[in-house]
This record gives sequence, structure tokens and C-alpha cells, in this order.
Amino acid sequence: MKLNKWLLAAIVPLILIGGLLFAVITSDDDDDSGSGPATELVGGGQALSPEVLKLKNMVEKYCKQFGIPEDVMTILAIIQVESGGKGGDVMQSSESLGQSPGSLSTEASVRQGVKYFSEIATNAKSHNIAIEAAIQAYNYGGGFLDYVIKHGSKYTFDVGSDFAKEKAGGRRVTYTNPIAPEKWRYAYGNMFYAKLVSQYLGKVSGNFTFTDKTVKEVMA
Repeated sequence: MKLNKWLLAAIVPLILIGGLLFAVITSDDDDDSGSGPATELVGGGQALSPEVLKLKNMVEKYCKQFGIPEDVMTILAIIQVESGGKGGDVMQSSESLGQSPGSLSTEASVRQGVKYFSEIATNAKSHNIAIEAAIQAYNYGGGFLDYVIKHGSKYTFDVGSDFAKEKAGGRRVTYTNPIAPEKWRYAYGNMFYAKLVSQYLGKVSGNFTFTDKTVKEVMA
């Protein structure tokens, strides 16, 4: 019995989509190493480096230990911005322990960095403040959340910029990163830090992340 051509036209796309979903599930189940190349099936975002992806298991371990298993990708993105996964103190977290910069080993750095971020993130969540504020506070210090709370408990780039301006006494320095269109920032921390980290939150090693754009491309 021959299928009606219109029925066939409707069934084939469903078969193709089903196959893609099966491939997604299979990829997720088979790859637990976190050391493979970043998947390109995601619109927007920049890929994490192989050096950072090698730290995925370690990051998962400490995110679970400190109660923020949902923030693994955020921590990996922070590592990308801080060091690209190279060197010992990959999260530049030694100073949060009162030690000299770069004095921690890789695992000690990840452990301290995750612990420090978990404290900031927990404080932000308790005040219903967006996670971007916690990311920015990783750069500015935990006191930034107090500043956000005093300014309506709502994080915006302008709030972060005003904080840096106040701390720097208005002094600016040259900053040539493409994320800064006017090529400057205030001379305190990096007011673009949350934006820098967010650039890396769209791609996950060994897994597929579906976005509205991805779904539309698959359907097309």
C-alpha cells in the first residue's frame, strides 16, 4: 500500500527530528569526561578552550560539594575569563584566602573559587538578585552585593559601572577588549566582567543546548 505523498511529507521531518533527539541523548549519556571539543549546535556564545573543558569533572565535584551543581557552566566560564584554564591558580582565587596572587595549585584554586562563588551566589539568591550580580561580585568582591541591595536589589550593567566609578573615584583606564565599545573602563576591577563570562555560557562540551534559534534551524 502506497503512502499518500502529503502523509509522507509530514512523517519524514518527524523521523529526522526523532533521530536528532536520539543523537542528543546518546551524546549526553556517552560523554562524561568534559574534555572533548565544545559542541557547535548552539546559536551565540563562544566556545570554552580545551584546557578549561579538562577541568569539568573537577568543577562538577566541587560545585556538588558546595551546593551549586547548577552552576558548573558558570564556573567553567569564569575559569575561561580568569585564566583560560592555564597555569596553577586557574580561578585566581588565592587572594580571597588572603594569599599572594597565583599561589594556589589548580585543584586548590578550583576548590576555593567554587566555595567563594557559592557563598556569593547563595547570598544573591536569598535576595532574589540575578546570577549576573554574583558573577560580577566574583570580580568586585562580595561587598558589591550589598551595593546592589541598596540600589533596589536589581543588577544592571549601570549599577556595576556606578560601583566601579565610586570605588575608582571616577578614574578611567584604557581597555581595548572588543566588549568595551568606547575602549575604557573604570580603574576598579572590571565592570565588563559579567558580560565577559556570559559570552561563554552558550556552549557545553559534549552536550547539546537547545535555544529558540536552534529549534527553528532544526525545523527548517
